[in-house]
Parts: sequence; C-alpha cells; structure tokens
Amino acid sequence: MTLDTISNSTESISKNFQTYSHIALLIGKGRIEQVQDARMALYLIEDMHQLNRGKRPVSDEEVLELAKLITSLKYKRFFDSRLRKIAEISDIDSFMQQKGIVSSLDATYFTSLNDNWDYANNPERNSGWRIYTGIESDFGYNNTKNHTDYKVPAKDLIEYTYNQKTLNGFIVAGLKYEKPISLKWQQSAFVKARFGSFYKLRNQKETNQDDVNNFQGTTPSFDLNAGYGYGYYPNSRTWLTADWILSTSYSKEFTGTSKNDKENSTNNFYFLTGPSVQAYYYLSEKLRLSLYFNSFLQIDNENYITNIPEGSDNNQTRTNWNHELSASLTYSLF
Repeated sequence: MTLDTISNSTESISKNFQTYSHIALLIGKGRIEQVQDARMALYLIEDMHQLNRGKRPVSDEEVLELAKLITSLKYKRFFDSRLRKIAEISDIDSFMQQKGIVSSLDATYFTSLNDNWDYANNPERNSGWRIYTGIESDFGYNNTKNHTDYKVPAKDLIEYTYNQKTLNGFIVAGLKYEKPISLKWQQSAFVKARFGSFYKLRNQKETNQDDVNNFQGTTPSFDLNAGYGYGYYPNSRTWLTADWILSTSYSKEFTGTSKNDKENSTNNFYFLTGPSVQAYYYLSEKLRLSLYFNSFLQIDNENYITNIPEGSDNNQTRTNWNHELSASLTYSLF
C-alpha cells in the first residue's frame, strides 16, 4: 500500500491599523448631581431612630453635613481595606457623637453603621436637570494589508489592501431630568435629537484583480431618542425601575463607487417604542436575584430607489413586536 504525501507551505504577513476619534462641542445650562451620599445619610439616621438609638431629631442642615462627610471619606486613599473600613466607621461615629445624635454606643448601633455603609450607597441616584446643544463628530480609519507568499506548491504572490474611512457630523440638542421624589421614589426623563450626515468610503485592492471602490452616505440623517420612567427603592438593598423608551430615525442613503457618482439608493425609516423593567432583589448576603424584561414595537420601512432586491417591492415595511425576559440568581461563595 502506497500513501501519497501532499505538502503545502505559505508565508503570510498581515498588518492592521485602526483609529477612531469622537469630538463633542456642547453648550448648555443646568447641572445633574449624584445624591446617593445624601440617601445614605438619611438611612443612617432613620435606622438609628428605628433601633431606639437616636437621641434627638436631626435637621436638614445636619443631614447635608453628614452627606458631605460621606463623600469626603469615599475620596480618601488607603492601601489596606481593613484600615479604610475602620477609619470610615470611626469618622461617622465621631460625627454622631459630636452632634449629640446617638444615645447609646453599643453593638446594635455599630452594626447599623456598618450595615448601611456597606449597602445603603447603591444604586446611583441623581438630582437636577441639564439642557444642551452643540455639534458631535466622529472620524474613523481602518487600513489592512495582507501579503501571502505561496512556497509549496509555488503560486504567484498575492497582496491585499483594504482601506475604510468614516466621517459623520451632527447638530445635537437634548434635555435630561432627574428628580428624587422621596427616599424611595425617583423620576427620570431624557430626550436627544440629532441632525446631520454620515459618510463611509471603502477601497479594496488585490493582486490580478480590479480595484473595488464603494461609497455610502446618508444625508440628511435624523434621529430622536427619548425616555421616561420611575425608580422604586424600598430599602438599601432592593430596587425596581420601569421606563418607556422611544427611538426613531429617518435617513436618505446614497451609494456609488465614489462620492462624485453617488445616487440616492434607499430612504430608511425606523421606529421603536415600548416598556422595560429591571429589578434587583436581595435574598441574603450571598444570594441575589436580578430580573429584566422589555417589550418593544419595532417598525422598519425601506424605500428602494435603485438596487431593488430581486423578487421584492421597492417599498418594504417590517413590523416586529419583540419580547425579552431574563432572570439570574447569583450566589457568592466568598
């Protein structure tokens, strides 16, 4: 019995360079601040009174002073996490004693301080509003070169080069609003609109083949995104958020072999709206439950001016109602 041996030997060198830049020049009014430190201050004081360790009522000014102390402690640097925890709890305790807020220094009191310090700072809470306008621009460049030399069996050398340039520019305007209605309830809203153009130019070169050039541009391109929702935070460990999202866009797409010979090929319209719900439930120190659900109505309309897909109408509309439900149960071993 004779076995034939087939040998192949190639030498290939590939080089790739990519870069991406984003520029945003915005002007606006308003400010949004994180307020979970003030939320922690309220939990520290509320739990103290619920455990009958509170000596007197606390003023709003003292709550803000405690919140500032919490913020300053978070920005202190420590090399040992154990020493950090001791210093943090000690400073909070000193504040309570100096202000005459605490009535009894016992295990219950210190356990409450430690528990709130570990859990009452999540999740992030915000307050304020911001309105803005300006311009956003992105530039991307991708260059790939591949050199393949066929040794065995001998073939012609093949060199392949791919270049892609992308550029977009948009006028933008938006509004964001965050309002802690109470310790347990949060209201949120946002809207952002963009108007501009997007361009993509590709060039491919390969040995013994014609160069391939492709231009794609969308002008005008308009998109709008908005959302409105509430958050419910019954305690320092469990929360529920519900939002209604709206997203829509319209663009005129131009294609060709270069920017000079481009022609209108497709008009695109997109619309999506629906609710989403997220929940996080603390079962125990090591066991947590997370839930996520969304249900979105999506409409896509494509009006083909040229290059109509074979066997299809020039105007196509697709309607989908998408549902997603996911749940995770996390258990920490350590």
